[in-house]
Amino acid sequence: MDKPLHIFLRSLEKFETKNCSWLSAHDVTIYGPLLQSVLVVQDLESVTREPRSCTIKFSASCMKEFTYQGYGGISQPIVLSNPSAARDAFVKIMLDRSGSYVQETGSCACLLLKCFSQAKRIEFHGSEVLTQANMIVLSRFAMLSHLDLGVITGEVLLSLLQKSPILNTLVLKEISTFDQELLNSAAVPECLASSLRFVKFGSVDGSQPELFLAKYFMENGVVLERMSFCIVNGWLSNSKYICAKCVVCEDIKVSNIMLDSEFNAKLGDFDLIRFVDHAKGAQTTALAGTIGYLTHEFAITGRASNGTDVLSLGGLWKKTSTY
Repeated sequence: MDKPLHIFLRSLEKFETKNCSWLSAHDVTIYGPLLQSVLVVQDLESVTREPRSCTIKFSASCMKEFTYQGYGGISQPIVLSNPSAARDAFVKIMLDRSGSYVQETGSCACLLLKCFSQAKRIEFHGSEVLTQANMIVLSRFAMLSHLDLGVITGEVLLSLLQKSPILNTLVLKEISTFDQELLNSAAVPECLASSLRFVKFGSVDGSQPELFLAKYFMENGVVLERMSFCIVNGWLSNSKYICAKCVVCEDIKVSNIMLDSEFNAKLGDFDLIRFVDHAKGAQTTALAGTIGYLTHEFAITGRASNGTDVLSLGGLWKKTSTY
């Protein structure tokens, strides 16, 4: 059947579909005036990975939640006929793969994001499929306040930040590549100066992309209130954090270790953190830190180094082992 397929679901509020190929029509339009929740699951590992010309279109008046789960990527366009119908919606895109994504995944993912330009919250796991080239098609996310991303390049992240003027919370799993020169030449995103208050990094191992980005946020985040890292099981248990990376915290202590709902430990309070040249060390104009966690040398000379964090870490371990 070559003609378009139209499905009318006048009273349906929740729509779910799994591995529907829609190969019998070029275009499929689903009309659901009361539709609030949509779940689309596609397993491209178990079906043909050839490109599909048909488009799945949803026509709704008040969509609150949209979820796409794609194993192998996205092979066909999925669009929303009226982007304003998803105003303040929660959008979740989860892409998984055992091999490689289908070729159309990047462009189809951008097209899907474009349809939800007025969403309030977006979670995108599998965001490594996004490239700077297909960022051009995206509109401004004028209503977006919460953005949760998986693995992503620094270039694409900067583009998304520049398109999200009122972003309040940013969650990052991993930065794959990062061009420091790009930050020096690009304009600072509007959200850093007006709305971005919370930044959460995933499992950070002290690699350069995360460190450069953390420094960028600290220098330009005018209203930034909190920046957290999942690093106790990574950085702090890895001697490279103290010995190989030029990062000095100066205030590692029990009260600065936070636990989330799953009891994962995270280091907080980065008021005193700094990047330090190994050869030069850091000179402090005024003593800062917590008595009991500071070395005598630091108190006398005012010079912070990786050794000051070693003593603080030892004090932390001693305290936690006696609780």
